[in-house]
Amino acid sequence: MKIALVLYPINDLGGIINHVEHLGAGLREIGHTVNLHVLCWQENFRNPTNSDKELLKKGWSRGTFGVVHQFSGWNTFPWKERLFYKGKENLKRTKEILSSYDLIIWEVPVPTKVKINTGNSDWLGLYDCCDKNIAIVHDGNLMHTSWIYEIRKNLVGLACVHECAFNIGQNLDVPRAMILNPQNLAELDEVYDYQNRQQGFLSVQVFKAWKHVCDVIRAIPYLPRTMRKTIAGGGIEQRYMTSKFKTKESYYCRVQDDPDMSEEMESNRVRIWERALYSGMEYLGFISSSQRDTLLRQLRTLIDPSWSLRYSENGSHFNRVVVEAIKMGTIPIATNLGMSDNLEGEGAIFKPKENYIMIPYDFRPKDYAGVIEYANNLSTDEANKIIENNYDLLDHFDRRKVAQDFIDLANKKKCGFFNSRKQGKEVNKELKASSKEEMEEFFGKGKFKR
Repeated sequence: MKIALVLYPINDLGGIINHVEHLGAGLREIGHTVNLHVLCWQENFRNPTNSDKELLKKGWSRGTFGVVHQFSGWNTFPWKERLFYKGKENLKRTKEILSSYDLIIWEVPVPTKVKINTGNSDWLGLYDCCDKNIAIVHDGNLMHTSWIYEIRKNLVGLACVHECAFNIGQNLDVPRAMILNPQNLAELDEVYDYQNRQQGFLSVQVFKAWKHVCDVIRAIPYLPRTMRKTIAGGGIEQRYMTSKFKTKESYYCRVQDDPDMSEEMESNRVRIWERALYSGMEYLGFISSSQRDTLLRQLRTLIDPSWSLRYSENGSHFNRVVVEAIKMGTIPIATNLGMSDNLEGEGAIFKPKENYIMIPYDFRPKDYAGVIEYANNLSTDEANKIIENNYDLLDHFDRRKVAQDFIDLANKKKCGFFNSRKQGKEVNKELKASSKEEMEEFFGKGKFKR
């Protein structure tokens, strides 16, 4: 099949970059032709600022679809791969290109509500180019991007990357499957060397509010000096933590957030970031996949501090970095309301003490640090059992298996983690009403008529 992976520009692509890279590679490995397109509502473009060669010198990497960076994405691809659909001729040209595909996989299914998209209803004309369209649900925000309702009849399926996405997907009358985030397992080497590694952790992500990196930062002063404490990534919340003039109040040391802290510390207006650096935190900025894997092989644990009360109402919403740690034989530390929909932390895939070490989402910093210490002092038997259990799960994440799941979903077959193709319920009335409002007031500037 000739397949297109397409997305609309959004801020902080984060793990979507890795998803695109590995899904594209997986589809190619099982024999399909795959291209990547970014859909831009504009009439022209600027020349790229840097060449691929220059960016490689600055720490970018070669990926499935060209030179790529974990925060910035791809170097705007070969220019023919960036499709412009603003204006009659641009829209016509883009539709002609999309019509050449047998399957279109929408990594970002609909445009976002950013200023540049005000009045943009042209995107509605892009979904009738192909008989087979699959939309990926990466998070629990389906109800907050309600205008996906407008293109539901063009979709043969929703590919949902975790339980939260799968359960929230029932609000659309579209068949769905839980198809997990793809990983490269071709050169997997199972290792059981926990006791030979450094005591310490890596925590890596795009800093968003629901990622709660601040919880790790606040815990660092209560950890031993001898423990290695590495933080990587960046984003808007990291900038709020470090800004001289725009630091959020919650990112200053406060007794209300850390009852074991002295009132003097609070009165001195110390940022939690500064306190963590003083306590031995290593901040690495954005790192490549190879740098991440090197660190994971050196350290005993990875911390995914993410949790969301709203997301967890619909199930687990773990991040792909948990699986990247599992591949390296690293013990994941994660929160109950990130890995499950319950305080016990029991998800459909991951179980506490069987697959990860659990931190209750509302732990105070000193207790949070206690769990990190515990996870870094497991017995050999305890560590090896978790590592073994996790290796047993990896087949579900193999990018070739995931790629075939997409093909099966497109062909109306059962697939994914649950080996199912589940029809969504009747469209949620709130979602339908919200879509109508957004189309009329934002995307259609009051002119949209359903």
